[in-house]
Amino acid sequence: MGWTTRASATSSTQRPLANLDRDLPALLRESRKQGFTTSIISNGYGIEALLDSSADDLDWIGLSVDSADEEVQARLGRGRGRGDHVERCSELAPLIVDAGIKLKIKINTVVNRLTWEEDMRPQIYTLHPHRWRVFQVLPVRGQATIMRGFWLGDTPVTQAMWGAVVGENPSGFIGDAQRPVERADWDDCQAFCDALNEHVSELGIRLPTTVEWEYACRAGTVAEHYCDELEVCGAQASSSLIAGANATTGRWARFAR
Repeated sequence: MGWTTRASATSSTQRPLANLDRDLPALLRESRKQGFTTSIISNGYGIEALLDSSADDLDWIGLSVDSADEEVQARLGRGRGRGDHVERCSELAPLIVDAGIKLKIKINTVVNRLTWEEDMRPQIYTLHPHRWRVFQVLPVRGQATIMRGFWLGDTPVTQAMWGAVVGENPSGFIGDAQRPVERADWDDCQAFCDALNEHVSELGIRLPTTVEWEYACRAGTVAEHYCDELEVCGAQASSSLIAGANATTGRWARFAR
């Protein structure tokens, strides 16, 4: 079956599994009986107890490793700032592999402002996972490369404009033609751009790329948060990358390097 059941086995210390989640072994056992693929994503604590009780009912164990640098991991909240997260995951990886013939290990890595230039390949070769998953919530500032300036519309496309261009209005909230068009999917927007280009071909209207959208939303800001630096509260908390946007006046905004 294509379903996956996930449960957290994260803990601050190596406590008995019953203290982590007393229902977890039963949940994994029943999920396996129902034909589900079972997967646990963990910071690495409590894994030994989990292997002792449920190795036969697990298909995957994922370890969160965002950097090969212990100091960086501590700053990201991994391992509760103990400074041994990388070492601990390196010790756990072979234990997981040896725990069962069907059990596989994967490494989850989140790219962030502290790690986006780091080469993780040596660490991944050491951990030797069956799968390496890399996540990036938003592009990191400095990676967005704008080769040339572009124009971006900064006001909504009205129902009146949409109807004038394509001849129909997909919106559900009708009654005022100056309302923004809605209920238009990606294909509808592509068709709108094509139709508008037939009327005014020199504009070269298209949807913005991810990089262009990020560049425009930042509106000249330099921090990774819209309100500058945010304090990370709690040992297990991780800061998120939130692109801020400043208000822009005028119908069109010009962006150039």
